[in-house]
Amino acid sequence: MTGIEKGIKFIADSNLYIAMTLLGGLFLVGPSITILENLMSSFGDYLSNLIRDSFMLAPYDKDYKSWLNGWTIFYWAWWIAWAPFVGSFIARISRGRTIREFVLGVLIVPALGSFTWFAVFGTSALNVDLTGIGELAARVAKDISTGVFEMYKYYPLGGIMSIIMVVLISTFFITSANSATFVLSMYSTRGDLNPPKSKMAVWGVLQAALAFVLLMTGGLKNLQIISIAAAAPFAIVMILACWSMYKGLSQDYVE
Repeated sequence: MTGIEKGIKFIADSNLYIAMTLLGGLFLVGPSITILENLMSSFGDYLSNLIRDSFMLAPYDKDYKSWLNGWTIFYWAWWIAWAPFVGSFIARISRGRTIREFVLGVLIVPALGSFTWFAVFGTSALNVDLTGIGELAARVAKDISTGVFEMYKYYPLGGIMSIIMVVLISTFFITSANSATFVLSMYSTRGDLNPPKSKMAVWGVLQAALAFVLLMTGGLKNLQIISIAAAAPFAIVMILACWSMYKGLSQDYVE
């Protein structure tokens, strides 16, 4: 409710600093060389298999198809459902930047950050089982949400990093909710770039209530169903938006 330049910016910046602290800390106390090797290998695998994996639906492999539906396709739908909020929000805070800067800031940099994050945390977790330090995989299989905290038990300063991780998870959710709240407030005030606080308060409460109901009535499964259902109409809107942007840029280039 304090706006972009105060509360939203403060939480988003704090989120980034906390994530960098955890990332750097685990890299230093974890298997650093193996992390770097996995980072390079997985980046190459990603580039090599990007097109194939983007169209993979496994029509005859039921087990693999189940995994695709629960993860890959679910996350495609998740990003599509979030696109109207996040896209509008980032466009709002990027006024004055070029399209090249915008694409670099929302596509290339976050992707490289994700590669690094998964390399550090994924390698550190796998290292526990592969080196015989512990049996992390079995514990994670019982409850995947405790995975990162179980992993921290096997590394120095793990207790401190677990506490910081709880803060990071909270700020991640808050940052996402902030962008959605702000954009919904813009939409419901005819595109006002600085919507009233009362609107943001209403949308914030509604989002929190909806999230609470979904978690209490079925957890992740219900959330997956809602996300995939919401993504279908948004996918059509995104295609139309891409076409509109192309037409707009074409006219602007001619002028």
